[in-house]
Amino acid sequence: MKYNAEDPLNNLLNLGYEVLKGEVYRGVMYAHLDPYLGYLHSIQFAKPSLVRDIQEIFRGLIDEFLIGYSQKLKEDGFENKNGRMFLKKEESYKLIKAINELFDKRIRHQRIKKYGEQSKIRTAIREEPMKLAQYLRGEKEGYEPISSTLLKTNNSKYVW
Repeated sequence: MKYNAEDPLNNLLNLGYEVLKGEVYRGVMYAHLDPYLGYLHSIQFAKPSLVRDIQEIFRGLIDEFLIGYSQKLKEDGFENKNGRMFLKKEESYKLIKAINELFDKRIRHQRIKKYGEQSKIRTAIREEPMKLAQYLRGEKEGYEPISSTLLKTNNSKYVW
């Protein structure tokens, strides 16, 4: 996203990506991978490249959710700070809660440890680095990221 973006949707996306980043970061650490050694994003000081790489898999989920969410927001939910539009603090908390509720939705997804054919989106996000780690350690022959179609249900509509 553009640095110092003025567009309110851009700032919503930035907040949404930060919430997603936290979930991916937890998964990367749990998988015992170095969050700063990525393969798509360049290695930059203080930027967790691997976290950003894995985040890409789930960006469409966040984008689609926030586009729908933004259409329900009212103008009085924003405040202008130096020419940039941000959500007010209370609205930011509501958005973070809504994203966490999205992450708690169930999808058809086989967990790594075979605990059933459904899991929360949050679980799928956190297990993605574990799947990559299994491949990198030679425990699996290949690595295939979760498909965006698995993040959808009911005739290609996202689960929310």
